[in-house]
Amino acid sequence: NRTVTFTPTAPAGSTITIVATSDIKDLSGNSLVNFQSRYQTADAVPGNAPQVVTMRPGNGATNIAPNSVITLFTSGNPLNPATVQNALHIAQNGILVSGTVQLSGNNQAIEFIPSSPFVYGAVVQAFLDGSAQDIYGNALQSFSGQFTVQGNPASTAPRLLAANPYNWATNIPLNVVPQFEFDQPLAAAMVNATNTRLISGCTGQPVPGTVSLVSGGDVSGGNNVVRFQPQSPLATCSSYYYFQINNLTGANGVAVTGQTYYFYAGSASDTTTPAIMSLAPANGSTGVGSNGIVVVTFNKPVNSISVNGSTVRIIDGSQTVVPSSISFDSTGAIVTITPQAPLAANAQMTVTINGITDAVGNAIVPVTTQFTTGAGPDTMTPVVLGSSPAGGTTDVPTNTVIVVQFNKPMAPSSINASTFYLYDTQTSQKVPGTVSFSADLTTATLVPSVPLSVGRQYRIYSSGATDLTGNTQGYWNYATFTTAYASSSATPLVTGIDPADGLTSVPTNTVFKIQFNEPIQPTSIGQVSVTTGGQPVAVTSSFSNGNQLLSLTPSALLLPSTQYTISVAGVQDYAGHTMATAQTFTFTTGPTIDVAQGTITGVNPNGLSGIGTNVTPTVYFSERVNPLTLTASNFYLY
Repeated sequence: NRTVTFTPTAPAGSTITIVATSDIKDLSGNSLVNFQSRYQTADAVPGNAPQVVTMRPGNGATNIAPNSVITLFTSGNPLNPATVQNALHIAQNGILVSGTVQLSGNNQAIEFIPSSPFVYGAVVQAFLDGSAQDIYGNALQSFSGQFTVQGNPASTAPRLLAANPYNWATNIPLNVVPQFEFDQPLAAAMVNATNTRLISGCTGQPVPGTVSLVSGGDVSGGNNVVRFQPQSPLATCSSYYYFQINNLTGANGVAVTGQTYYFYAGSASDTTTPAIMSLAPANGSTGVGSNGIVVVTFNKPVNSISVNGSTVRIIDGSQTVVPSSISFDSTGAIVTITPQAPLAANAQMTVTINGITDAVGNAIVPVTTQFTTGAGPDTMTPVVLGSSPAGGTTDVPTNTVIVVQFNKPMAPSSINASTFYLYDTQTSQKVPGTVSFSADLTTATLVPSVPLSVGRQYRIYSSGATDLTGNTQGYWNYATFTTAYASSSATPLVTGIDPADGLTSVPTNTVFKIQFNEPIQPTSIGQVSVTTGGQPVAVTSSFSNGNQLLSLTPSALLLPSTQYTISVAGVQDYAGHTMATAQTFTFTTGPTIDVAQGTITGVNPNGLSGIGTNVTPTVYFSERVNPLTLTASNFYLY
């Protein structure tokens, strides 16, 4: 009787803890010394077929540089390199071309480097057939994609790359300096006040100013940016301004297609410095996929011409600048930098931003951040972790804000009125509002433009957004909630904690409970933590009691005879009010777990008569009870 065998069905990729307590006794009644041991189970072997999830240059892209490298990122298990070479086929105008094939990023990134640059104007197709397999022998799902190479600069017309302001922009500062960037040098003699001019939609007359040809961006040879400097700030105009470009030619002698760009002026000049609102991956991030991109969100539109390979750089550990493409969202305030090739695996990457300006020339303060890549690409589908209000919630204040939390940073440009909105079930209309993002881009917040109607059912929708590597969010069941009959002005407070502050001999299998004075946003607990010795303790959170009770379940047993600290800060209620003061609570664990069932050992008074009306009924338990579990529904005088 010295060996006990327990055969569990252990989950894959988990920490398993074996515990034997002093309740075990030998035949003489001697207690066992408390004992515990841990082990880690292996990850499950997935059997899904790998597939291509991203192609760079993007499928259907045009005007691609002839010296571009083709990159395919795959999901699932790592590929077997021996099966890839003969499975990849690259065709140029229908004819196969040769090149070097190499794998990186945990063998989930395939690069094709052509033996010679692609031909100008060619259609390039990439095929990866099912003879490619992963390391477990699963055949890859066949893939095909294509892009078009740019035309020959010697014989094609210069193409407009960027405009400042962008077409149909609104609320443009009165001291704006319009600029237009082309993909090749222009003939300087043709850039004059006759061929390029700014016209007021209110007066129909050209705006006085100076036209010049300057260099900008990454175009070889320069002389590719038309710049117009008004003599004085623009006049406030109820109509639009428009910039005409006519009769220009490239340095190659080919005429530029005439174009007109429109914008609406605001009511004042702008002298404020542009600032970065968020940058992802966040500074210090680790495990970033080798297919990672960089997304920079500014507090206002920036001059797209000032954003180029010189002003925004991704540098790897060997101080090599990573070639990248740059794109903007429709507001001109969100910039996406996409590396052309996979980032080096397990390497520190540095992002530098310096020289970017807003529409009038105000320069940003230089910024440098760093992140570290993981072993391979990130192909995990983004999912919604939770919403606030949660589905089924009632009595939601009419001034509530809508919050959706994702499991990873999301591309802000993909979260819009089609992928994230609030729906009024009575009017069958979307509720207008403003969307903002957390600094780490994992949380999207919708602030309705007007208070919600009382006693009405609303639905939160979120579907189809993408993360920073282009993985598309799957379908998410909407969350339905019902509003109360008033708004809320209260501020969240902690009204109860278990284990209590200063408590000792706490069982090592304790689940922490935090009680609040009002329902809180489940997505706002990022600053709620459990630590020991300054190190975080992994926990899983859950909510009950109408989102007023937060439970934190440790992923493993707590250490015996050890002090722990619970910190609570930054918690918000449905209306977006943040708790005013951070709070901390400490407790010390005992020697082992507690699996004994608590019992009632006595009640006073019990079975007596003639008891005074000032009696205080008392119930005695066999062990400490969690005071937060005592409520009017389970402990009362009847």
